Amino acid sequence: MSRRLIAVAAATVLSLLGLIGGGVAVAAPAHTASPAAQPVYGPDTCILGYVWREAKANDHVCVTSDRRAQTQDDNAQAASRVNPTGPYGPDTCVQGYVWREAVANDHVCVVPQRRDDARADNAAAAGRLLSAHIVIPATIVFGGGVPVGGWANLTVYPDGSYNFSGHFHVSGATSYNVGIVMAISDPTGAGTAFVFSDKGHVAGTFEPGSRDYDFNQSGNNPAIKNAWNNMMQHGYGWGWSSNASWDLVGLLNEVKTYIGYAQTVIQIVGAI
Repeated sequence: MSRRLIAVAAATVLSLLGLIGGGVAVAAPAHTASPAAQPVYGPDTCILGYVWREAKANDHVCVTSDRRAQTQDDNAQAASRVNPTGPYGPDTCVQGYVWREAVANDHVCVVPQRRDDARADNAAAAGRLLSAHIVIPATIVFGGGVPVGGWANLTVYPDGSYNFSGHFHVSGATSYNVGIVMAISDPTGAGTAFVFSDKGHVAGTFEPGSRDYDFNQSGNNPAIKNAWNNMMQHGYGWGWSSNASWDLVGLLNEVKTYIGYAQTVIQIVGAI
């Protein structure tokens, strides 16, 4: 099957360590994922983190890599798990095994839990297609001994709706301002970047207040809906960057280097 590569998708963390009260900013990249292209296989393309199960050649249900590996292992052992003289003909399973039934006429013999797994994956299949939504997850880890970490997640849907959420936590004595920028771009034509940002504060041991900062914002923007089909057909870029300061402009500039050309920037959440 031919592969049409989407625009470069990369996730990077840029830690700009701004100590509260000290006004010191030190550039210290904590983690960089090498730019990678995501292939498109038409309407059955899986979202990030999922692959085709391929219980049979035409099985395009999206599952985790571990589930796919288990499926292939069951296929490899299929011949040793049948009783060819059994009551259901040559596909009769030996004691303790049942038909997997991941797809029609799937008579590979597996333990009952594997059949339950296949049914659960089938039920969840529609929500794991790229055409159903785009999900960008981020694990935030800072280097240089900065005791701040967290996560963020951006999900956008064909109708223009979105959810942008995340969490920061400080475990040390010093307090920090924190910020994150995530973006998805339609790199074709004039190029448009849809930007989501948030900033907050986490209090260390020496300051009253919470060690945690959480955000969770949902909404709808018609510009995303208008660009959706183009992104599904021609690809999209995505990137994110986070820091221990409130320099959101710096974060956006960093993200732009990963999402590709964008003449127009549409701020969906937050302000930069």
